[in-house]
Amino acid sequence: MSINKIIGMYNAKNMNIIISKDYLTKKIGERYFKDNEGDINRDLMKKNINKVNELKDELLGELLYENFKKDYFEGNPVSYDEIYDQYKIDNVKVTLRYFDISNNDVDKDKIESFFDTNRENFKQYKLIRLIFKKKEDAEANIKKLQKEPKKFSETGNLLKTEGKVINVTYDPDFSFLDDFEKQDLIDAVKSTPQDAVSDKIIETELGFIVFLVDPPFDDVRTFDVVKKSYLKKNIDSIEKQNKELSYQVYNYAVTNGFDKTAQKFKLEVKTSSPVSFLGYGNSDETDDLNYMIKIFKAKKGDILNPYKYESGFMVSEVNEKSEVQKEAFDKLYDDLYTRYSNEKSQNLENDYYDNERKKITVVDNFRYVITYQLLMPSEEEQQEFVQ
Repeated sequence: MSINKIIGMYNAKNMNIIISKDYLTKKIGERYFKDNEGDINRDLMKKNINKVNELKDELLGELLYENFKKDYFEGNPVSYDEIYDQYKIDNVKVTLRYFDISNNDVDKDKIESFFDTNRENFKQYKLIRLIFKKKEDAEANIKKLQKEPKKFSETGNLLKTEGKVINVTYDPDFSFLDDFEKQDLIDAVKSTPQDAVSDKIIETELGFIVFLVDPPFDDVRTFDVVKKSYLKKNIDSIEKQNKELSYQVYNYAVTNGFDKTAQKFKLEVKTSSPVSFLGYGNSDETDDLNYMIKIFKAKKGDILNPYKYESGFMVSEVNEKSEVQKEAFDKLYDDLYTRYSNEKSQNLENDYYDNERKKITVVDNFRYVITYQLLMPSEEEQQEFVQ
């Protein structure tokens, strides 16, 4: 049984929703004791009084819940204006033309210049690492390892057999400097020539590391990875510039129109698909509720203030806006009333149970918290249900 159902049964009892003896008996008969013609077989019920009295406990809770739902949630009234507004939300569709001023649109020359300036950070490395148990053992052997880098692995395995080295590890893949896990390791790798052993001993959770740098691959970062690094370092200044640009674009577009603005600022005009208000939650353009409200309040041809989204700014024009026809609405009114009344009821019910569940403590078995005993009539109320 669902938590919502048990809560509903319990609150129905507290709200004095009453299931009469006759009504309960009738429902037991309808569900479990019908004859071949579909009528209640009362003789059969009298012969099975023990079974009837067992069923009353089970069915009483369900009937309480059903009546509780009917009395408190179902059949909520909705006004004509409320239905019409909801109908417009569902059926009015808007198409936007817009400029996407994205923080990700960075000139290629800037990325290449950034790469050249920071070339050292774009090398890739593989390390061979000796993990010592004790720092003093690492200190005692580092000079010997530096003198004979070509025997680094061989010496490491020998020290492992002596119990001084926990393990000799080989990086399976090349890594960029900022991929290494510790800043002191990054600094040590940067200062260590290829085919050489580090001067520094790096302390880690596993032990004390002395490493050798395998020959690095130089200049192998892809354009996208370099661009990501550039954006990370310069995002504040990029966003500031794009914000200023978005307002320049907006002000010019209000006076001169979208097409001339595109030519002046060399921007691509993008067009959205026709979308309803609720559909914008799944739109590529925006899922910001406040901005969606502005879009659907605007008239065809209106240009909206710059909108800041996660990766930049958008300047939009309402290109097309379909309107609902009052005549079509009036023909659908009865069906719409039923639909929106049911939706309103469902929303109220969901909100109610969300709030009520906060008051309940769930243990191993929910029936230990709210039990059927709480739903049963008091001793004064209890009578024989079938006589």
